[in-house]
Amino acid sequence: MRGLAAFEKEPPDPQRTDIIAIGLACTLGYLDWRKPLDWREHFPALVSWLEDFTVHEPAFALTRALAA
Repeated sequence: MRGLAAFEKEPPDPQRTDIIAIGLACTLGYLDWRKPLDWREHFPALVSWLEDFTVHEPAFALTRALAA
């Protein structure tokens, strides 16, 4: 939660694909998949960031886990 709060205050540039953006996108994707916590309710700036990053980097959507 502290890490998400730090990114909430200052998210990376969603128009830039670098290791920080990829790591954050993968982390948020994992949290959506496993659902250990409801991060979307608490971090609206990260919700927007992930949407913007996915538009900028459409290949990221191809990495989404499929429902079993």
